[in-house]
Amino acid sequence: EKYENLNFVLKDTIENKWYNELHSESNFRIPLTTKAISHVQESLSSSSSSSSSSRKRLQSWEVPEIPENLCGIWAYIKWEFAGCPERSTQDADREFQEGIREMKFYLQEGYTLEELW
Repeated sequence: EKYENLNFVLKDTIENKWYNELHSESNFRIPLTTKAISHVQESLSSSSSSSSSSRKRLQSWEVPEIPENLCGIWAYIKWEFAGCPERSTQDADREFQEGIREMKFYLQEGYTLEELW
């Protein structure tokens, strides 16, 4: 079975409470397919038009540096979702760079690193 997104929820182990905010789409979510990424981009562009006062589009030089471990997680999850195919080092590097470009796109749209992760 193929999934479009990978959702994470939080658990407060002290209070033994699960925080699953799927209805408000505030979970930590990673799109795994091109379709899911397109859906996120569409929702980002429609929400940015409705909340343009709260989000400022950034120039490429204004985008903050993305932590390498987050880029690695992004690339690994996409690779795992694809069925862990064998690939060359060059293909792995290309996919890693593609993940960085995707995250920079979201940051340029005005989202913060905290909102993405």
